[in-house]
Formats: sequence, structure tokens, C-alpha cells
Amino acid sequence: MFANGFSCRVFCESRLNEVALTLQPDQVLDAARYLKHLHIGLLAWIKNPLTPEQPAKPKEITKDGGAPFVEATRQRLTEKVHRVEELMQKWAASGRDPSAIGKTHGQRHR
Repeated sequence: MFANGFSCRVFCESRLNEVALTLQPDQVLDAARYLKHLHIGLLAWIKNPLTPEQPAKPKEITKDGGAPFVEATRQRLTEKVHRVEELMQKWAASGRDPSAIGKTHGQRHR
């Protein structure tokens, strides 16, 4: 049961209770309306304290399609891949099993 009384159990019973079922759309709409109010309030809470320069920054970054940002990100990731490859080679050279690095990476980035 959600905070506003909405319950999914109405749909899971073997026989549907028509009265309870007809109340569900109203409860869903009430929950959506409540979330919209929260969303708009959060937007104002985040945006109002910003300086005039802060909202302009994303526009500045993306004015040319974000090419410098994309390139900087690509460069950082490439450097990270090289560091991981070097670490795996060091582990293999010292007799350690480098597959643990791959397993750890796989668990982090699923």
C-alpha cells in the first residue's frame, strides 16, 4: 500500500472487487498529481538559488554539440582503460590472476 492508499492487491485477487477497482484510477491520478506538485516544487527549489551564470553554463558547454566535453570525456576514459590494462599486465607478470579485475569491473558496471 502506498502513502495515498493506492494498493496493487486489488488487481491480484482471484475475483475483482468492482468498487475497489473503480477507485483505483482516481487514486493513481491523485498520486500522479501529488508527484507533479513535488516535481514542480523541487524544480523551483533547485533553480531559484542559482546565479545567472549557472543556468548559462550547460548552454555554453553544448553550444557546439558539446564536442570539447565529449572529447575530454573520451580522453579520460581512454586513459583509465590504459591504466587498467597496465595493472592487469603487472598482475599477470607477478603471477596474480588478472581475471579478478574483470570480475570486479563486471560487478560494478552491470
